[in-house]
Amino acid sequence: MTAATLFTLQQNHCTDQLDDARNEQLKFADWCQQKAETCRFLYWATVLQLELKVLVYVCSLHQASFTTYVDALRELAVWFHALDHTNYGRWIPVHLRAMVELPTTRPEIAQEFRAGNFMVQETNRPFSAILVDQPQEQNNATIKGHGGAVGLTDNFDDGGW
Repeated sequence: MTAATLFTLQQNHCTDQLDDARNEQLKFADWCQQKAETCRFLYWATVLQLELKVLVYVCSLHQASFTTYVDALRELAVWFHALDHTNYGRWIPVHLRAMVELPTTRPEIAQEFRAGNFMVQETNRPFSAILVDQPQEQNNATIKGHGGAVGLTDNFDDGGW
């Protein structure tokens, strides 16, 4: 939502300025580059760039596209340092190296990952893949939510434990 809003604001502002007769030949990309020299527009452009990279990452997960996942994570890796996420900044490059080396170190796993088997697809609907640990969390919530796990370990009279 924020990315769409930022892009719309940029386009609206550009259109307002390009209506001026002397700026007719200026294209949107050129206008954005020119305006990025000012602090406010540089901030907008930077936030928009980051949000689009995050959206590509999320899309790669939901589509179970391993190649896109690695590419998106590679582009996001520098942002972890810039945003002071020290652990991510330290360990994402290690993870990326392992993923990039999979075809040579474990070709059978690389083949499965390229086939989309690094995610879980519970339905046949497109764009519905989820992370591997999420189905386990959903099962835990189902059991706990309906009282199924209540009292399972409270009865010590039956000789258990």
